[in-house]
Amino acid sequence: MERRMSIATNHSVEPCRWQTRFLLDCVFGSRWVVAVFFVLLAANTVPAAEAIETRPALNVLFIAVDDLRPRLECYGESGAQSPNIDRLASEGVVFRNAFCQFAACNPSRSSLMTSRRPDTTTVFDNRRRFRSALPDVVTLPQQFKRLGYFTCSLGKVIHGTYRADKAHEDPLSWSVPEWRPDYVGYATPEGLAVLRRRFPSQFGDRARYSAAETMAHRGYPGLAWESPDVPDDALFDGRLANKAIEVLREVKDRPFFLAVGFIKPHAPYVAPKKYFDLHNLDAIELPANDRLPRDGTPLAHADSAEVRGYEGVPARGPISLKTQRELVRAYNACVSYVDAQIGRILDELARLGLRENTVVVLWGDHGYHLGHNGLWGKNTNFDSAARVPLIVSAPGLKAAGKTSDALVELVDLYPTLCDVCGVPLPEGLEGTSFRPLLDTPNRPWKKAAFTQHSRPLGQPGASMGRSMRTDRYRLTEWTGPRLKKPVHELYDYQTDPGETVNLANRPEYKSLREDLTAQLDAGWKAALPSESRPVDQRLLFSFGLIADVQYSDEPDRPPRAYRTSLDRLRQCVTELNRHPIDFTIQLGDVIDGNTSPEKTREDLDRVMSEFARLDKKLYHVVGNHCLNAGREELEKKLGLARAYYDFTPEGVEGWRLIVLDGNDAGYGVLGEEQTKWLEATLAKARQRGERVIVFNHFALLKQAAAHSRMKRPEPARSMLGQSGCVVAYFAGHEHAGGFAEDRGIYHVTLQGMVEAPEQNAFAIVKVFDDRIEIEGFGKVPSRCLPHKTRSPKSGHSARPSHPVARAPSPVSFRGLLFPEPWPGR
Repeated sequence: MERRMSIATNHSVEPCRWQTRFLLDCVFGSRWVVAVFFVLLAANTVPAAEAIETRPALNVLFIAVDDLRPRLECYGESGAQSPNIDRLASEGVVFRNAFCQFAACNPSRSSLMTSRRPDTTTVFDNRRRFRSALPDVVTLPQQFKRLGYFTCSLGKVIHGTYRADKAHEDPLSWSVPEWRPDYVGYATPEGLAVLRRRFPSQFGDRARYSAAETMAHRGYPGLAWESPDVPDDALFDGRLANKAIEVLREVKDRPFFLAVGFIKPHAPYVAPKKYFDLHNLDAIELPANDRLPRDGTPLAHADSAEVRGYEGVPARGPISLKTQRELVRAYNACVSYVDAQIGRILDELARLGLRENTVVVLWGDHGYHLGHNGLWGKNTNFDSAARVPLIVSAPGLKAAGKTSDALVELVDLYPTLCDVCGVPLPEGLEGTSFRPLLDTPNRPWKKAAFTQHSRPLGQPGASMGRSMRTDRYRLTEWTGPRLKKPVHELYDYQTDPGETVNLANRPEYKSLREDLTAQLDAGWKAALPSESRPVDQRLLFSFGLIADVQYSDEPDRPPRAYRTSLDRLRQCVTELNRHPIDFTIQLGDVIDGNTSPEKTREDLDRVMSEFARLDKKLYHVVGNHCLNAGREELEKKLGLARAYYDFTPEGVEGWRLIVLDGNDAGYGVLGEEQTKWLEATLAKARQRGERVIVFNHFALLKQAAAHSRMKRPEPARSMLGQSGCVVAYFAGHEHAGGFAEDRGIYHVTLQGMVEAPEQNAFAIVKVFDDRIEIEGFGKVPSRCLPHKTRSPKSGHSARPSHPVARAPSPVSFRGLLFPEPWPGR
């Protein structure tokens, strides 16, 4: 079981010092298996995994619901009964103002899965594939797949036809071929009779295929709704839930990205009878706004063909109130049907013990008109079609059960999921991670969200309507070769939430329209949160950290664990090479230097041959056990000078990294000579406004004074705590597996190779312009850091409400260091 926790410490200091907040986000992992998967030909087979040790991971359950509008109790709307979606909402954050980029299935899903907006994907209809314009793009599941996740597509995720025997999804995105059940459109004699009458050549006596086979190949529009008295798995979505449960059982012991795409409530509205029985036809409420906006433009209209093409619904003209209620009731029944299937999957996730280490996302690909604006279906820029349901539930979520009114977009899901799961981002994403909203749902965020739609859909020479939604207004501008000048729509949701009047051409709104048009022209980049730029643009540098590798092949010398460290180092190097890092630091001892100088040099050559496999520059700490080999000789062999203890990353200004040798530090506490050197170095960094990270072989902890070789700990602790610099303090060896704050010093410790030969001991450190993120991997020993946080009011240490770690389970943690303010900002 993985757990995720957050601890905040505010420590007030003198005016010349910074106010510093340390946020801790720990993820404790029970699984150290990642898989090397072989793509199998059989779509219903999950590949076997090669047991390769790597980092524990947060799983992702990615639930897509076709044509789902936020007509749900958790959105404050009366409509479909959806207790399982509401349950998920109580465990996550509900985004009340989430918008798609294009209110049609394929364009919307292509944008979401690539985190590119429609003008970049050039997907404006349901036929074109995004790889036509972006052949080398890395999709969201593909990025997780590249990091060792098992990725699987069940049902309708990206797009495609109804056929189960024809590929619809993107093969590069998935570890195994996609799977979807045969489509069953109708399941009553009445429904099949309508098909035979409407499509005699396909369903008549001389038809080439049976009715079931024909429907499986293509969705034919017969009845607009049907309520067969059949079990759930007689239809597509029930079978889909069965398969999802089956796959969860097979992949429960490996990191997975499981995408499950339900096709209802897409028309025709067919669901088992028991779900129709949940909804009283006479109690169905129709929307107050049942007509197109006054002073609007024909370009904004849709033909409602998705509904008007079915039996019992007129192709044009008014739809009777009774028929409208029947349609809404049937739509609601389909939502309740899908909700029940989602509940089954969530129950199985919990039963398997996966809920506490799985991120669950539920999203609709676009909204849906149910008589709103007099329209049925999607394919508009109105709020009814552009606004989508979006719920994100993650382990340890601070704001679980809350709602957010912040403007977010489906294009943001890609970077957000990567951000939550610690997955690096490829270049070129056009979405923005809204992970901060998962902690503070209503913090200031985007100024606008952007949607677009073409008329006619996907046709050459079509006009494009580009629409911008702010917290109060929606401005849409239509342009195209057949238009002499742009055509505008403007709606004020504060005074007209139903979009009944287009204000764009009214003189009193001319100034507002011009201001909003300028904002629309500035585009999505100008609308980003002021405190947040795209995630991939905030990273200053990143590096790997290997903690305390000691090696010797002397079979009779204790501890015998030394002999396994070379294999562990090899695995650490392999893992670090998988990450796009700038350099690596080896912290602590390299080998057991208590043997002869000749033997030490021989062992060092073996270790260095493994380090040579690193594809990034290595900064290496010569620990105290290596002294027998001769410090000068080792530094020459490593190509390092004494200055490497104090360096800045190449190409990055304003940062300084300091590495303290364990021996010089006197087993973790600075000697007199190094104390003076460090004090002078920190003083210069403070004068230059630099931010400092200090590394050391051992932890500067109070109980360390019990060691006979320790010098007095107070000078070093006081100096670092009062340096006025940002100090992230790393240590290896005995004290490992967590974070602690001790007298102004923030400690992060990693278990060394000697104490934990069963596990790798390494970390990935990412330094952003507003935070430091640390993700470490190792074995938690029986002794852990004494975790104390300083009380903001009293200034005294206090025991936290959550423990840091529990031995001896593996641990993965993420730490966030937020200094306020950064120098020079």
